[in-house]
Order: sequence, then structure tokens, then C-alpha cells
Amino acid sequence: MSPIEQDAVAAYDHFDPSFEVPLVQQHYGIASSGLDVTFDLGTALFFATHSLGWTADGKGQDTAIPGDEISGVVYCLKFTDPPLRSTSAMVTELGIFDKYPPLRPLRQSCALPDFDSLAINEAMADTDAILVLEKHFDSSGIPTVTDLFPSPEDDPFYKVLLDAKAAYKVS
Repeated sequence: MSPIEQDAVAAYDHFDPSFEVPLVQQHYGIASSGLDVTFDLGTALFFATHSLGWTADGKGQDTAIPGDEISGVVYCLKFTDPPLRSTSAMVTELGIFDKYPPLRPLRQSCALPDFDSLAINEAMADTDAILVLEKHFDSSGIPTVTDLFPSPEDDPFYKVLLDAKAAYKVS
């Protein structure tokens, strides 16, 4: 067993994958049913002004929406029940990411509410405001793709995922 596999097995023994894994998985291209939220308005504005597309080789690509086509919405929520834990707190508290910290969810200041996909509409009960972006919204000053989606060279967790994907020939 490789050192990376040994680390993964040891880490798996210390957390409940039914909740913690979705906190990280959706930031690296694995679908989840969770409602992803951020504590950072700039990050929310990025996602409201960009669309996810796919390259010819199947890689995700966030592209800025042209100004005259912007119709983004930012929902401002104040979660009371269920409580909301930040991914950064989970990453540091669990200790399973010490060796390979996942920078994407950390840079996106995100969290995943603790309710299942059947109760996702419960978030509407915690809505404090809805920001509707007008066409030609000035998105200067918000985080960039590089800020929120660091390269494998900058994100140790992402590099390990890509190395594992190549080693096991996963498409």
C-alpha cells in the first residue's frame, strides 16, 4: 500500500463519511446533494456572475457571464436550525486534512448545512435577503477563478486527487 493510501485508510477511521466527505467532494468535481453556501460575499458574487461549463476533455470550467446576460441571484441566509459549520473549522478540527489541506473549500469560505437533500428547501426559512444582480453588474474586485480554484501545484489535496486518478486510471 502506498503512503497516500495508508494516509487515506488511517484518516477514514476518524470521521463519518456521511457528512464530512460532501464538505470537500463537491469542490473537486464530485456531485453531492448538498446546498453549498459561503460566508464571503465576494465568493457568492463570483458564482452569481460565472457559469460552469465543460471542456472537450470533460474538465469543468468556470466562465464569466457576459455583462448583458448576467441574471445572478445571491441568497443571504442566517442559519439557526440546523446550525452551520464552516468547512475551514471542519478541516482543522478533524485532523484528516493536516497533510494535504483542501484549499478550494478553504478559499471559498464555504459550509454545508446539516440537512439532507429532501429538506433542502428548509434554507428558505433562514433567508434574510435576496440580492438580484442587474445586467452589466460590475464584477471587478470579486475573487477570480485562480483565487477560488487553485492549481494542483498550489492545492496539495487537489494534486493528490489527480495523482490518484492517474494512478488508478479513473476517467
